[in-house]
Amino acid sequence: MTIRLLNTNNVPATGINPPGNPMNAKSYGIAPGGFLDVVGVDEAATLLGQRNGLAGFFQVGTSGPATSRPVNVTPGAIHIDTTLSKVVTFDGSSWRDPVTGAVV
Repeated sequence: MTIRLLNTNNVPATGINPPGNPMNAKSYGIAPGGFLDVVGVDEAATLLGQRNGLAGFFQVGTSGPATSRPVNVTPGAIHIDTTLSKVVTFDGSSWRDPVTGAVV
């Protein structure tokens, strides 16, 4: 599963994940107000809990093709659908376009 994070501060965020382990780490960089897609809940949790200088992250939702939409989620969950190139939300039984309300 891919998780989309948003840089919630005014400064660029750069670093490695996991912190302090450059041999096995992935480098990342994200502009102020920019998005970072990370693979896996564990990696996202590490970044969400990491304070990188003044940079903070906020989990926007999951991202990926329509076939990777998460299951067993609560109503209001957000998925950035890369197949449709739009954000979709879960209403408790169906994924919907939040603008039109149509099932997608």
